Amino acid sequence: MSSRNPLESKQYELGVKAALTDSVTLTAAAFEVEKGLEFVNADNIYVEDGRQRHRGFELQAQGPFTRDLFLAAGGTYLDTELRRTGD
Repeated sequence: MSSRNPLESKQYELGVKAALTDSVTLTAAAFEVEKGLEFVNADNIYVEDGRQRHRGFELQAQGPFTRDLFLAAGGTYLDTELRRTGD
């Protein structure tokens, strides 16, 4: 059994949270994650080759919708890219 070094990754994130009223909050974050790529190649062999990058942003809001109903909603945009895969 061969030993492998751990994959290296980098992650950056910037976020804010705001209280729009006493009971309604809004959060937003932008992020980027880059790490090694692992996959099964065309020869059906598991390899570590290339990099993968994920960039995006998240937006969430929460607060009372009615007196008896609390609402939380959010969404994420994600842009992904594979680099230097060799295949």
